[in-house]
Amino acid sequence: MDRNLKTRISLVSAALLTGWLSFAPVAAACSVCFGNQEDPMVQGAANGVLLMVIVTYGMLLGMGALVATWFVRARRMRAGDSAAQTPADN
Repeated sequence: MDRNLKTRISLVSAALLTGWLSFAPVAAACSVCFGNQEDPMVQGAANGVLLMVIVTYGMLLGMGALVATWFVRARRMRAGDSAAQTPADN
């Protein structure tokens, strides 16, 4: 009888909890989730993504320019060394 009573209590409490949750108000999502383009929060998120893209590509281009500068300097140094080693009078 004790086990039967526990089962009934758990079923009744589950039914009450389900009924209570069914009357809960509908959760409203923010404007970012709904995709409202005119909201300042959506525009701020879009601007943040744009800034991250600009910074990332700026860093990549800067590193590429640095490597290209090193490459050009190395070629100029090699050309200068080979010109200095060749005899001027043939």
